[in-house]
Amino acid sequence: MVTEINIQIMKNIFKNYMMIALLIAMVSSIMSCKKEDDLGEAPRLFRPVIKGDLTAPSNYIDASWQQMSGVKGYIAQISRDTFKTIDRSVNIDSNKVTFEGLLWEQLYQIQVIAVATDSSKNSKPSFLGEIKTPRFPTIVVDAQLADVGSKSILFKWRNEGEAVTTVKVVSVINNAIVQTISLTATDISNAYLLVAALSPETAYKIELYSGAKFRGSNSYTTKAIPSGVIIDLTAIADKPTILADTILKVPASATIVLRRGMEYSMTSINLNKSVTIISGENQLVPAQAVIFFNTGSNFAFAANASIDNITFNDVIIRTNDAAGKYAFNPNSAGNIGAITFESCRIENMRGVARLRGALTINSLTFNNCLIDSIGGYGILTVDDAASKAKNITISNSTVSRAEVLLVSKSAAESVKINNSTFYRSPLGAKFMVDYNNVVLGTLDFTNNIFGPGKATAATPPVSAVNSFRAASVGITGSNNFTTSDFVWSASALQIPGTTAYTKTATDIFTSPATRNFTIKDGGFGGRSTAGDPRWRLK
Repeated sequence: MVTEINIQIMKNIFKNYMMIALLIAMVSSIMSCKKEDDLGEAPRLFRPVIKGDLTAPSNYIDASWQQMSGVKGYIAQISRDTFKTIDRSVNIDSNKVTFEGLLWEQLYQIQVIAVATDSSKNSKPSFLGEIKTPRFPTIVVDAQLADVGSKSILFKWRNEGEAVTTVKVVSVINNAIVQTISLTATDISNAYLLVAALSPETAYKIELYSGAKFRGSNSYTTKAIPSGVIIDLTAIADKPTILADTILKVPASATIVLRRGMEYSMTSINLNKSVTIISGENQLVPAQAVIFFNTGSNFAFAANASIDNITFNDVIIRTNDAAGKYAFNPNSAGNIGAITFESCRIENMRGVARLRGALTINSLTFNNCLIDSIGGYGILTVDDAASKAKNITISNSTVSRAEVLLVSKSAAESVKINNSTFYRSPLGAKFMVDYNNVVLGTLDFTNNIFGPGKATAATPPVSAVNSFRAASVGITGSNNFTTSDFVWSASALQIPGTTAYTKTATDIFTSPATRNFTIKDGGFGGRSTAGDPRWRLK
């Protein structure tokens, strides 16, 4: 039976519980406040954050960072070896610094430390980045491949300001002056000097002076003298068929030297031995020799050929039929060690290399090449499962207006695409690297710039491209960039290590429509590290 006494007791117990709960809450609140009061100050200042880009308009570097509150000042430091050593360290009270009197054409790193009243609470160093100072403001003209021979160098300049008087040739090995040449009135009028009596495979720096005043310099390494059997055609200027007449008659591993600037008319040729074809030395004629498939269609191989290497160096290869001709279009069994294109221009053809038959090529290499206007068979099409191209490399090259890059119906060991610039390549909806249903061992993309794909003839046109496909592949990539007008197809696997830049190809490159891909955008992250090196900001 519930009585008034029991009810009163229950009320008292409830009140006691409420009081206890209230006391616990108050104590917890006090303890919480105490904990907040005991947090104390941060152990050190936060690191500064960069503001804008590093700039190097001349032999100085400007850097700035976000202003911070509660700091006494900053310590800014500069280094050339990622701070293993510090070239300079300056204390400043503003959020910007200028390092002056730096070396020309030198890569520097910048870091900054926020300074507290108590130095033990200084921030840790904040790495702001690295930047290369420009070349010395010079009237010397940049070196070109054709300027350099095995024993001579064509040194060029612009006649601006004080009259030039002297050229000095310096050995890079020991920094010794090996020649001092007084310029004649003719030299000065020509604005060039052919420096002779040099040693092959030797590094030189050639300096230009007006009296004692330094006007600029270039660095060069002379070429090697071709070894083995040399077939020199440079003296023959009136027979365009001389290369086609000669190539199958030379001994194995011979080097055929062509006359610079001359066009050689080619029939279809079935190669049966190792050969190197190169433009000869003549620094006063910069134009490369031209291998022109006008009467014939392409190179191929003799049946069951076993060839160590085929090399094209410093030549142009083109055809008169972009819809039907190739550089190589073999359809036979054989084994080829290497096909190499070095410092070549390859243009106006259906495909560079189309392979059929039981043919194996161990390596196919394009280095320092300009490849333009290539049709539906691309740079390489392995068009037969019996054919193999085991290792493919595209490096230091520019590929423009190529409808296809690499396609294969058979497995390969490796594909490396590095330090190259691509524009209007491949055709919209195509793959950059297409090993559909076959195995590709490794695929590497490093330091490349990809401009927009080539638009299709559809309405509306399609220029979005795919990256790669294979039955299986180990892919790596780093420091690649796409322009803002480059578009991946909706379902495309993207290349790893690729940054989408915010500007178009015409914003980044000087004149892509005329194949001048010199980078003009100083804010582009890959300006000095990505794409074909010939176009990079120095």
